[in-house]
Amino acid sequence: MPQRPEAPPGSYYAPPVSLPNIYGPPGAPPGGPADMTGYPNIAATAWGPPPAAPPPPQAWPPQHPPPSAYATFQQPLPNGPPAWGPPPGFPTPAAAPWGMMLPPAMTPYSYPAATPWMGPPNPPPPPPPPPPVAPQVDTARANVRWTRSSVDHMDLFAEGRHYGPVLEPFLARVVGAVIKVNPLLAPPGDSHEDYLRWNMLFHTSNCYRMPDSRRSWIKGRKEPATHPRLTYVRIVSRSFPWMIQIVARDKAVGVTCGEILDGISAYLYGDVAKREYENVSGKLKRRIYSAYIHNRSTDPSVPGGSLGEALKRLDWIGNDTRFGGLVVNDEFIREHCGDVLPATVRTEMPAKLPADTARTA
Repeated sequence: MPQRPEAPPGSYYAPPVSLPNIYGPPGAPPGGPADMTGYPNIAATAWGPPPAAPPPPQAWPPQHPPPSAYATFQQPLPNGPPAWGPPPGFPTPAAAPWGMMLPPAMTPYSYPAATPWMGPPNPPPPPPPPPPVAPQVDTARANVRWTRSSVDHMDLFAEGRHYGPVLEPFLARVVGAVIKVNPLLAPPGDSHEDYLRWNMLFHTSNCYRMPDSRRSWIKGRKEPATHPRLTYVRIVSRSFPWMIQIVARDKAVGVTCGEILDGISAYLYGDVAKREYENVSGKLKRRIYSAYIHNRSTDPSVPGGSLGEALKRLDWIGNDTRFGGLVVNDEFIREHCGDVLPATVRTEMPAKLPADTARTA
């Protein structure tokens, strides 16, 4: 082998260095040139030379999408085999088995057009919008008609939640509200033909509204008892020493006329405490005892034995059993309670009936 010439001084290349021979004495392989050195000696064996190394595997052919808007499979990744591809021998859209033609958006390898490169060809239409709903109309407010010359005012004591605020009695006093009692609960007068007749010894179902004395009271039961509407009303009287407090069942409506009468009836049917009866004068005790005996008799104008043996508050009021209506009387409230209390009214007992009615009663 010819010697490599030496590199000139200052050359970029390093000088040649002889490498050690790790394969034994020099020798050329069979059929090779004699001047080739550095090959190991191959000992002859009965089996012949070693078999040749297996050929490298065939490179995977590059995958390219057809010139169409629909890709059969994904694009090949750079510097490597493709991410997906059909296995060997798997049919392709161009050569589908049994002559089957596939739709343009269908591939044998995936759901129709479900590839990361494109969305569904025909997306589903959006749901239809809900049908329009007509706005709710407050019929009570719609009944107020405005004209150029006048306006139809709504009744201050109209039924329902649609009119007027409901105040706490303390707030009504702070703002200086003037409490008005529903005319239906007012004491009857000579010119007042629309009022309530009720014997408080009996349930409120026996109450009727004049002038229809043959029908139990229905119309006006749900009307507010006061204006402005209140969450509770307190009632006092000269005929008994207690204060009856009636709380509205519905805070959004306030105390109604029906709740006033129901509250009075429920309270008068309560029992009298023993200490209350013992602290009164002898004259009042005899009066209460006389009413106790009469109210449990067979007289058709009294409840009779259904009252039971206990002393009731309705026995305390004696003969003042007719409901006489409610009035706002601050002087009586101050005298009876020591101060003018908010939302406190007085009930008239006995009832002062009109002259013609008293003659026929």
